[in-house]
Amino acid sequence: MLTDTNFNHINDSKIEEMRNLIIQIEEIIGGQCYNSNIQNYAGGGILESEGRWFKYPLNYRDKDHQKQKTYCISNSMSINEIRTSYYAFGANHLGIGSAIIKLMKHLEERYNIDLIELEKEYLANKS
Repeated sequence: MLTDTNFNHINDSKIEEMRNLIIQIEEIIGGQCYNSNIQNYAGGGILESEGRWFKYPLNYRDKDHQKQKTYCISNSMSINEIRTSYYAFGANHLGIGSAIIKLMKHLEERYNIDLIELEKEYLANKS
């Protein structure tokens, strides 16, 4: 998979501090897949509904550059594994890890905010 690496100016320590937000955002985006062709049958062969929402599988490259598959970005993934994570839609790939990192950086720059500090404030107020 070819990945746009034009986000190398974002250092690993910043991505590490944003890890929990990255995980949450990927979970939201990945859960928005819908297949209208899936038919859900109940016991006795009764059609309950057509279509289903599901979490899209996530691919990434491990430290040996081997393709791996999982269902979400996790705390156990390295920064590089997060950066290389993607959804495969047939022959097309959506680089979700890099897209989330770029989006967060874009929001910080556009609105002059620090997402890490906002997250720390949120967590402090939550407890």
